[in-house]
Amino acid sequence: MAKRILALVNKDPEHAQPFRLSLPGDYRVRHALSWHDGDGAPTVRHGSAPGSLAPYSAAVVLLDPRD
Repeated sequence: MAKRILALVNKDPEHAQPFRLSLPGDYRVRHALSWHDGDGAPTVRHGSAPGSLAPYSAAVVLLDPRD
């Protein structure tokens, strides 16, 4: 089974965007990188995805197949 990449974008400059990420049972979140306006570097999370996107931000979620 192949690794997957999920890209999320919030183009709204004034409002955060909450979301719920539901994955098939055979995938898990490896890393999530998120950026928002003014960041010099991405925020890195290990093993979980963010629950919302800040105003005018983006996230990339790296998925791995479960062992």
